[in-house]
Amino acid sequence: MLNALFPPIAPYHVFSFEVSSLHTLYVEECGNPNGLPVIFLHGGPAAGCSEADRQFFDPEKYRIILFDQRGAGRSTPLASIEDNTTNDLIKDVEALREHLGIDKWVVFGGSWGSTFSLLYAQAHPDRALALILRGIFLSTKAELHHLFQNGMHKLFPEEYETYRDYIAPEKRGDLLAAYCELVQSDDEAIRTEAAFNFVNWEANGMTMPPQSGLVDINVATDIANGIIECYYLANQCFIAEGQILENIDTIKHIPIYIVHGRFDSICTPSSAWALHKAHGNSVLNITKDAAHASREPSTASVLVDYTNTVANKLGY
Repeated sequence: MLNALFPPIAPYHVFSFEVSSLHTLYVEECGNPNGLPVIFLHGGPAAGCSEADRQFFDPEKYRIILFDQRGAGRSTPLASIEDNTTNDLIKDVEALREHLGIDKWVVFGGSWGSTFSLLYAQAHPDRALALILRGIFLSTKAELHHLFQNGMHKLFPEEYETYRDYIAPEKRGDLLAAYCELVQSDDEAIRTEAAFNFVNWEANGMTMPPQSGLVDINVATDIANGIIECYYLANQCFIAEGQILENIDTIKHIPIYIVHGRFDSICTPSSAWALHKAHGNSVLNITKDAAHASREPSTASVLVDYTNTVANKLGY
């Protein structure tokens, strides 16, 4: 099913990278130290990186850099929302690039990682050689409303009742805000349960049909993801409405390769189409049998095709 991916590899360099007096990031490098640099920006915002994320890239051609964003995965402190905004993360990527002595690199990201990739490229348009994006999310009010309030629930009515009914009736007019309040509770039990319910709701739309083994399950990571995701999305990822498409001219010189699952109910294909139409220098593949997860076979195959194409075009 997943033979499109490259075989598993181990990092050749793992280190901790201090980005503030509070936050220290987990960073790893894999593949060819002299290869084409690529930075992998994970989703979530706090999903963290997994071993399988290394497998989208030819290890003979790519110098693969993966890191866990603030509050995510193996970075510390886990689940911290203090000093944790999109601008902080963009600064972290630039600091990491400079630390590694990289002039320009390919930027790869899916879901929130696609948002992050686009915002990073717009902030530093001279540093991205190409963007390889999956499951486009532009952080608009319409996308957030669809996912958390009125949209995806039409496909998952049973699961939606569990997600909705966890919230007090008087607060159900804005479920995202209600969950954001609970995941920041001083009561650890409430915080944990709310974060887990929040992540479980979104997980319903990850694959089509539902498949085990394509989505990483880790209770601690899922809770951290729930806390930070609520915080980011309740603040619209700390960007203005429509910001990404309004600033698209800043990155029209950067080639963008987009793949999006036709049946993605988390981030709908309309966002990928809007980005593709606005950019004018992009390739878009809407896979006919996939939803949101990066390792669904057709999506994974397109992503590997894209990474091979970019490496070849850049002479690697």
